Amino acid sequence: MLCPQCDLEFQEGEEFCPNCGAACNQIQNLLCHNKVKALPVGTIIGGRYRVENNSVDGMRRLYEAICLTTGKKVVIEEAELSPVNAVEQSDDSTRAQTISSDESTQSAISADCGYTLPMSLKERLELLNSLSNLQYPKVYDYFTSGDREYLVVEPPVGKNLASFVHENGLPEDAVLDIIIKLCQQVAEIHRLGYLHLNIEPHNIYYLPEGEVRLFDFSRFVKRGTIVKDCLTNEGFSPPELMLPVEATVDERSDIYSIGAVMLWMLSGEKASLLSAPRSNVMSSVLSPELARILLLCLAVDVNSRYRTVTELRDALEKYRAMTRASLRYCSASLTDIGMVRPNNEDACLSIEVSRCIGSHTDSYGIYLVADGMGGHAAGEIASAKAVEKIASCILDALNSQNGSRSFSQLVKDAIATANHEIYSMAQSSPGLSSMGTTVTLGLRVNNELYLGHVGDSRCYLVRDGKIARLTRDHSVVGGLLERGVITKEQARVHPDRGKIYRCLGSASEVSIDTCETTGYGEGLELRSGDKLVFCTDGMTSNVSDEEILECVKKRKDVNSICRDLVQLANVKGGEDNISVVVVEAIASTNSRYSNG
Repeated sequence: MLCPQCDLEFQEGEEFCPNCGAACNQIQNLLCHNKVKALPVGTIIGGRYRVENNSVDGMRRLYEAICLTTGKKVVIEEAELSPVNAVEQSDDSTRAQTISSDESTQSAISADCGYTLPMSLKERLELLNSLSNLQYPKVYDYFTSGDREYLVVEPPVGKNLASFVHENGLPEDAVLDIIIKLCQQVAEIHRLGYLHLNIEPHNIYYLPEGEVRLFDFSRFVKRGTIVKDCLTNEGFSPPELMLPVEATVDERSDIYSIGAVMLWMLSGEKASLLSAPRSNVMSSVLSPELARILLLCLAVDVNSRYRTVTELRDALEKYRAMTRASLRYCSASLTDIGMVRPNNEDACLSIEVSRCIGSHTDSYGIYLVADGMGGHAAGEIASAKAVEKIASCILDALNSQNGSRSFSQLVKDAIATANHEIYSMAQSSPGLSSMGTTVTLGLRVNNELYLGHVGDSRCYLVRDGKIARLTRDHSVVGGLLERGVITKEQARVHPDRGKIYRCLGSASEVSIDTCETTGYGEGLELRSGDKLVFCTDGMTSNVSDEEILECVKKRKDVNSICRDLVQLANVKGGEDNISVVVVEAIASTNSRYSNG
């Protein structure tokens, strides 16, 4: 038997399709219906949409098309009009106007058209227009032709979760962020009295800016609808939709699907066809608290699930807040002379400390890279003095419990103190007159990162499989790049690529960049799975941002990442000294008792 929903061949004695979960009697009914050809590529629909591709998704005819008046790409869904509004049966020529195309060369797709959509396209149009959330697909048009109706919507944007998770993998915190946003969208659908009933990874799209969109609203039904033999998604549809008996559905059916998507994102496992055994969930998810939330979504008995998606969202937000408060951190640092220079003028440092007062624990991290300059010995002295002075200033301030200044101000004060000392040393000794150093400093206070930066060393954030630079290069080439005068490729070979216009030690006062000056607010909130990379220009002059990202993604251990990055910089030339600090935020596996 060939399943018309997913095209999988299986034995006739099966009760359900083992791939998509369609019930056997549902499949038999669908196979009995007549075949109708889909419109060929090149067809004009409604006088303004040219078909670019045609397909069958489940029991629907879908067309990727171009609007001839706007040039926009659109998706068109075709369905039979309901019997009340249907006109006389007509042939394909009344459904659309055909433009010049060689139909003999087009492969016509046959679709089982006996499946009745739960809601007409006109009803779906009215529902989508009533959704105020801008993250829903835009509806461009609706029209009828003969005995057919057509709904024109924007095509999916971004990547569906099935592809995105496969390519990137996601830490728990990113999964929670996506599921919470999904809950917010589904809550609005429920507020209007409807259910989605088609929540699965291929229908959820992750946009580049981090937003989440639900697509495919073909199975919308009103709350309280009695369903039987409806289309289902194996591993994601609730048990009540898969049984060969009538069932009344409500919000809890969508809640099951949301839980199934969350389980799949966290563990790669699908919920079993008719149940989600406690042992399966407990073995797939590390956190007992999160496992409890999943079990309340995936209960076979609908009365044992969360009653509303808002309850689920609130539970997830509470759990996320708890886990963010209990992250632990690992860091490592490594410096190397490189392949050319006779001595190492770099310095770096990573420190993880905690302070416990009574039952309260605060966690701190100090991360520093410095690239010295000024000739033999002078550069080494400058970078070493910067690291020593900055670290001691911060540790003294943390130990004194002085709450009169912000942590962002503490970072600036520590760097300013180091600058004054290096400048004084340069002024007092002719042999040190030209010395100076870059510095990139990260101060972590629990889960907040505060940055201080001078020069062309850098700090990167790796999150959700992407890399972002948190600092600006205070260099001649950096300025040319920012203004678009040169390209990245030109910057790598530019004759002034080693010249910087801001460093410690060149003047009595220095301008210091912080998170605020680079657009990240006073401090950057870190999440589970985040990694930070601090490095000098001995790394970035030869290794691209993309190559740094690949090294970070390839290894989980921070020490291994440091070694791989230094090795890569040396393999690609090693013309300068190389220093790197790598930091990782890790969710505590026992968050109830761990404070960092």
